[in-house]
Amino acid sequence: MESLLDNPMKAVLYLKELTTIVQNQQSLIQTQRQRIDELERKVEDLIGENRQLREPHHYQLQLVPTSPPSPKGSKASPESAEESKRSPCCKSLVPQTPTTLCRSVGLARKAE
Repeated sequence: MESLLDNPMKAVLYLKELTTIVQNQQSLIQTQRQRIDELERKVEDLIGENRQLREPHHYQLQLVPTSPPSPKGSKASPESAEESKRSPCCKSLVPQTPTTLCRSVGLARKAE
């Protein structure tokens, strides 16, 4: 008879433990959803910021001639030669996605 009483008690304890586990899992899921929502908002903000940063850059690229400057132009101003040494400009044949850009910057830093 005692075993019959133990079994329902064990079942009740087991169900309580399962209920606690389910509640904890639901809480974790809710926390993860909140984090995902926050990260999605940050991604949207960064996409907008990236778009704003690219627009002036594309405008500047349209203004810059694609051919290298003539020798006369480089002799005219030693200051511009100094500036070009500090901020080298090159064109890439590889489309620059954020991933490839980060890799190329990382490789350049490792080389230094």
